[in-house]
Amino acid sequence: MLIVRRLGGSSRRRVVSRVGCGIVVLLASLTSVVLRRSVPIPYGLSALDDVLFLRSAGSIANGDWLGPYDSLTLSKGPAYPVFIALMHDLGWELKVGEQLTYLLAAAVLALAVWFTTGRLATSTAAYVIVALDPVSFDSQSAELIRDNWQGSLGLLFVAAVFLALQLALTRRRWWAWAGAAVLAGVSGGVYWLCREEGAAILPGIAVIVVGTPLLWARAEGHRVRLRTMARYGCALALVGGTFAAPLLVVRALNAEHYGVAITVETAEGSYPAAYADWTRVGGGSTTHYVPLTTAQRLAVYRVSPAAREIESFLERPANPAFAPKVLSGAQTVWAIRDAAAHAGKFSSAAEAQDYFARLDAEINAGCDSGVLACAPRLPASLQSLQRAPLGTVTRVAATMTSSVLTGKGLLDQGTTRGASRQVTRAGVAALVAGVPADEAAASSQQARFRATTWRLDVLGAVYGPLLVVLAVIAVVAGLRGWWRLRWPRSPLLVLGLALAVGLAVRTVLLAVITAADYNASIARYQLAGRFLFVGAVVVGCAAAVEMIADRRRQEPPDPVRASRSSSGSS
Repeated sequence: MLIVRRLGGSSRRRVVSRVGCGIVVLLASLTSVVLRRSVPIPYGLSALDDVLFLRSAGSIANGDWLGPYDSLTLSKGPAYPVFIALMHDLGWELKVGEQLTYLLAAAVLALAVWFTTGRLATSTAAYVIVALDPVSFDSQSAELIRDNWQGSLGLLFVAAVFLALQLALTRRRWWAWAGAAVLAGVSGGVYWLCREEGAAILPGIAVIVVGTPLLWARAEGHRVRLRTMARYGCALALVGGTFAAPLLVVRALNAEHYGVAITVETAEGSYPAAYADWTRVGGGSTTHYVPLTTAQRLAVYRVSPAAREIESFLERPANPAFAPKVLSGAQTVWAIRDAAAHAGKFSSAAEAQDYFARLDAEINAGCDSGVLACAPRLPASLQSLQRAPLGTVTRVAATMTSSVLTGKGLLDQGTTRGASRQVTRAGVAALVAGVPADEAAASSQQARFRATTWRLDVLGAVYGPLLVVLAVIAVVAGLRGWWRLRWPRSPLLVLGLALAVGLAVRTVLLAVITAADYNASIARYQLAGRFLFVGAVVVGCAAAVEMIADRRRQEPPDPVRASRSSSGSS
């Protein structure tokens, strides 16, 4: 009878605990969405990004894929315009859709903690901390740009890959690990198509793919079964297959509409190669924020007929890319494409590919013959490494790490309205739900927001020191855990390390770009790193909780407490 009572009490407590945690999760989710909706959506702040995304999204909504071809059509990943069009077709507010993506990432991360440790309270706390990070409500993440959504996809990708492989190794039902694998693959493919530096997330994914089975095998000893590894292989293959699917679909659509089977012209094909090889002429530029100097351009004009075809357009005195007398690093990529467009090289995607392939071949011929003095040739995505001084990279990386850690520079509730000659409020409102259609409604929305910014200020004041403390706990737990690995906390260490590696690689990438090309240390570029950082912190703290519980389990029982317990039972 006593046993039945104890079991009944334990069951009731479990039910109450789950209901309580469910209520906390629901309240945190609602609060997160409400805070996101309270921030007005600015538009027209960028000279290119939001204009291009709105143009492409409008074409997609009209069934015309990315619209008529020009020098901008395939210049950026299509994922965000597709997402804008999808939210428009569903009738959802765009920023609510972005926040739900972020909350999905937080939920998958929390599930990874729960399935690894079995601690519902810990996983609930992890979800709440991620869901209410004030940086996700920042006015910069409210802009019509892809950075906020891409950051959510990156966190979702890493967490879902870990969850899928962990479930496959621990003999969960097939539909659980298969569902997580599909989610991981699709989110990873969309992440890759969102921005052009998707490869920066791969080292973190590699940590999971290699580290999870190695630590699991260490825990299992000689009991590793072929069936388990086959299940792991199937999960990994499912992630890879569903990752490739969105890329293949985009390639097929681009081939059908534009005649080239690539995803993004600035990351694939002949253009990035031509641009990278041009920047290595003369040993590479050493002028800060100027990847292509006047001397480099003149040298190539002398040896390349293809370059001379765009010279008059690129070097025209009224070119807005010059600031004031040098070609601005942030504009160089676009200035070259714009000049080629003026010269008629973008009448079709195939012609553009042929032109830049010819330009690249002529530059390389000059380098190989010795007519041009050139730095060593690297893959296009790595060419800027030769122009990035180590000291500058280190300094910029340290500054960005501090910003990500404390939120300083990332929490900005300043300008929330923009204006542009290229887009109108009515045009944006017709495509993006949540943008007022007239100025009176916009002013009213702005006034309501200003009256409630104190909520975001309070969150920012709390999260600044909180995340610093939690980061210290996570680092200590990580170092101690890797020094003495034990199951089951080892998988959390793998996930935490993967998130930390993803953050480190992205930070170094942005630091290299800042040192070599243009200022990439601005707040919106750091949103993806911030989300990875918060994920790493909560995972590290969850591992710390598991270590403390493990240590308590190993402590010898207190004889006095045991005696009192025995007397009470009798």
